[in-house]
Amino acid sequence: MAQPARELLRFPAAGDPYMRAADRLRVEASPRTLALYSAVWRRYRQFLNGRAPSEETANDLLTRRSFELKPKSMGVERAALVYLLNRVLRLNADLIRAKQEDRLPVNVPTDEEQARLLTACASWSEYALFALLLGAGLRIGEVLQIHKRDVAAE
Repeated sequence: MAQPARELLRFPAAGDPYMRAADRLRVEASPRTLALYSAVWRRYRQFLNGRAPSEETANDLLTRRSFELKPKSMGVERAALVYLLNRVLRLNADLIRAKQEDRLPVNVPTDEEQARLLTACASWSEYALFALLLGAGLRIGEVLQIHKRDVAAE
């Protein structure tokens, strides 16, 4: 059973913008989304400490939270604040986005490095293993699971 919006937000005033946001969201979204957004709105209200909601204060909160959260969680925080500021308070705020995590570079050996690796193999089984790794782009774990019966001897 979903909790009423007023209990989730713990804001008693009926005309409160946070209550209006929760009432609208309860109709438009799932209870889980309402719970996540309500938690963000509580933090935002605490962060405001009596100041008026604005794009600047929301960006300040997101900047502070960016040191604690991963980009995916920052996306949820941003979405909740955008919903509150743009759809409920009609402020037309353009909030900052989380930095994308840097991906590790893929180190593909050059043709020369591949040739040196294959010539350094001591046996045909090692040669076959490394040729399969390099030629098919398989991972080490994938190659190690291959048995002799899996390879056609044609």
